[in-house]
Amino acid sequence: VQIKLAVEIKIFTSKSSMDIDNVAKSILDGLNGAAYKDDKQVKKLIVEMYSDEDERVEIEIKELQVKNHGGDVR
Repeated sequence: VQIKLAVEIKIFTSKSSMDIDNVAKSILDGLNGAAYKDDKQVKKLIVEMYSDEDERVEIEIKELQVKNHGGDVR
């Protein structure tokens, strides 16, 4: 059974022309095999982009606690 994960990514950049979805995909792919077995385990994803001259990425990964409301997170 694979663990289901929630990932929160905060991107701080001085570039205003970045596509948030492309950056998030690159980060998730880069974490494959390092932070988790496969990015298919990510069932909840929050991505935020902030304008900041001190460029960085902050990533938080948590095991997703699934509550059954008539269905399951797949």
